[in-house]
Amino acid sequence: MFSPKKVLFIGAHPDDIEIGCGGTIVKFLEEGRTVNTVVFSLVNPAVSMDPAILLNECKESFDRLGIKRSNGLFFNYEMRQLTRDRQSILQELFDVKDKLKPDLVLIPSPNDLHQDHATVSKEGMRAFKETTTLAYELPWNNLVFKSQVFLTLTEKQVNKKMYAVSAYVSQAYKHYMKNGFLKAVAQMEGGRVGVDYAEAYEAIRWVI
Repeated sequence: MFSPKKVLFIGAHPDDIEIGCGGTIVKFLEEGRTVNTVVFSLVNPAVSMDPAILLNECKESFDRLGIKRSNGLFFNYEMRQLTRDRQSILQELFDVKDKLKPDLVLIPSPNDLHQDHATVSKEGMRAFKETTTLAYELPWNNLVFKSQVFLTLTEKQVNKKMYAVSAYVSQAYKHYMKNGFLKAVAQMEGGRVGVDYAEAYEAIRWVI
């Protein structure tokens, strides 16, 4: 009933997309779909780290998933200040929409507590209100998440997701970057629909 050819993944920060959708990206690429990504923020004034480190780690992570470098778009909005810049972000998304014309868009959950994630979600819904849109979960930030759509995954696809996330050497100390966490979430979502592994999404808009 629905087989998207062009899929756009939108994240506020490096690693958002891989953690929420990494297995789905691997699956879509194996199926021959075109995958594009947009990441909005690389600059964190609260942390004395060169933004180039995160950028290079994100590019390496996308390489490991199989995303073409030419299909990744990066912006330098300031972390934790995306709400302030929401109008500019909305315009960037309109420009991406006009250029790529995706069949399917994936955004952070509108119930995400992080202000940057919530802003990207809201502006994504505005920009792509006529496009099929799913929302992904970053579990530590959600009080509520409606698991309505499931993409089943193989163990190989989950392993490739974990390999991609491991490119973030500078973030490896965080609990949600660890293989055990990532695999447990995939197993939990798979268990909801009777398979070994899956990624779950909220249905924001479904156009058939």
